[in-house]
Parts: sequence; C-alpha cells; structure tokens
Amino acid sequence: MKNNNIIKTLFLIIALLLFIFSGISQNQPRFIKNEGQFHSNIYFKLNHNAGNIYFEKSRVKYDLYQKDKINAVRHGNSTSEKILGHRYES
Repeated sequence: MKNNNIIKTLFLIIALLLFIFSGISQNQPRFIKNEGQFHSNIYFKLNHNAGNIYFEKSRVKYDLYQKDKINAVRHGNSTSEKILGHRYES
C-alpha cells in the first residue's frame, strides 16, 4: 500500500511539473530508456525544456535550470555566466 501511495505521489508531481513547464516548452518532453548511456541506477530519463528528470529504482531526481541561457551560451548568443538551477531528489 505504501509503494502505491509513493508511485501515485510521484506521478502527480511529474504531471504537475510537466503542466507548469508546458507553457515554456516548445518541444514535447520525451522519455529515454537507459541502454547503458546513463549511470546504471537510472532506468529512464525525461528530457524537458526546463531540465531533466531521472527515474531510478526507488527515487526520482529533478534537475531544473534555465535551459534557454545554457543554449544561448552554447551557441555564442550570450555572455551570461550565471545560470540558475535546482536539483531535487525524492
């Protein structure tokens, strides 16, 4: 019963995050199955315009950041050195 509540809570959190960031996103979020390209404890990675969400066996990690600033710096369109971000693990 406890695992079901955890799964439901995680699903609601992810759904809420996707809803919140959908206004920012120009691309659809997509799940990527770990086929050896990530650390072995990660099962899936969700790419999203606002960051990445990693699904592990017993927890979820959120890396959220100002992706637009990262892309601008990578493409030489910005001199911004400060990019805000946040990591949350549940």
